Amino acid sequence: MRLLHIAIPFLGIGLSQGEILRISRAFDEPVPGAERMELKYRDEVQQIFVVKEAIISDADVKNADASVEEQIQVELNEEGAKKMKAATTGLAHGKDRFAVLVDGRVVTAPVVRDSLGARFFFNVAGLSDEQMDDLARRISGRPPRPKGEAFEAKPLQKHREVVPYSEQEYLQLKAGREKMGIYYLDRLPTDEDLSEALRVGMSRNEVEKVLGKPTFAQADELFYGLAPEKLPENPDREFIPCGLRLRFQEEKLSQWSVATGPESRSGKAIGAEQPSLVVLNPEMDLTSLNFDPVELFEGCKVPNPDRAVNRTDLEGLVRLVMMFVSMAEDRGLPESAVTGDCDLMKILEKHFPEAANLKKDTAAGKISLKKLKEAFEPYAVGGKPLPEAKAAPVGKE
Repeated sequence: MRLLHIAIPFLGIGLSQGEILRISRAFDEPVPGAERMELKYRDEVQQIFVVKEAIISDADVKNADASVEEQIQVELNEEGAKKMKAATTGLAHGKDRFAVLVDGRVVTAPVVRDSLGARFFFNVAGLSDEQMDDLARRISGRPPRPKGEAFEAKPLQKHREVVPYSEQEYLQLKAGREKMGIYYLDRLPTDEDLSEALRVGMSRNEVEKVLGKPTFAQADELFYGLAPEKLPENPDREFIPCGLRLRFQEEKLSQWSVATGPESRSGKAIGAEQPSLVVLNPEMDLTSLNFDPVELFEGCKVPNPDRAVNRTDLEGLVRLVMMFVSMAEDRGLPESAVTGDCDLMKILEKHFPEAANLKKDTAAGKISLKKLKEAFEPYAVGGKPLPEAKAAPVGKE
């Protein structure tokens, strides 16, 4: 899932009619075409250098809303999505930064970890529902409420309260992931551990004997992510250690570093129903350089397609789709397409009208992952309500 998650404290956002939202490259050192600006967070102030030229500006925004608690969700128009994708794809992920400005103030300057597309959201703390609605209106270019018109509060989608998984539950989740070929670290090694275990010049096989299977692999890099259930709680979404990045030159280990990101512990939603739907994934080595996300997608089997589903099942299907899209993008295969006759597409078609429309409009029985991303990303962001959970229509193919 490619989302920009930003925690913004209340900044006394004004009502100026100038530039409201802007995203630009940011640097720690002076560069041509950049201006010195301050990034404030709590009691800390950081000096950064923000390029005056915008990657994204108000003109690139198609819509913005505040339908999720403490979130402004932004949807870019087609041109804006292209610019965002091109800009973030061209950056060095895990290293390069960009700045997000609201009303001319830098509110965050995250390190870019993935390519972004048409949708992102940022968290806003300290604003009333009415102020949140005003900000969303301004960002999207919608007219303000007429003078004297009362603000009509709408029910906001609440975030589910979660609790940590037990160790037994974690081990079950871990075993299920590893059957799919998805591997994480149970804990982050200390600097002392790494100094003892690693040395420059090691081969990839030697590294894997020490650290195990990586979460993600490229020809010149291995990434070991910390298991989502083992991350610390991080309600403010600060950048925290979340994995290890190992780089290779001429197939030999050249350097390693701790990766950071605005990650937070994955927990078990209180009151969530147990999943009813079963999706069986083929056993594949996702760390292989020859791994094909389309083959994995099409290889998923659904042995109980007519069983009633619940919200937990629908959330799981959305996560599965976005995971496959992310895998394809990470491997430079965003234009890949899957067959509409595979089990996973059939179950998506039965429960999500967007998937049914894609299958109906498809050519040669293939659905592009790019189109699937466009259809399911609004659910993944959290702003679009899930379809009503129900039993799949028997015999409808």
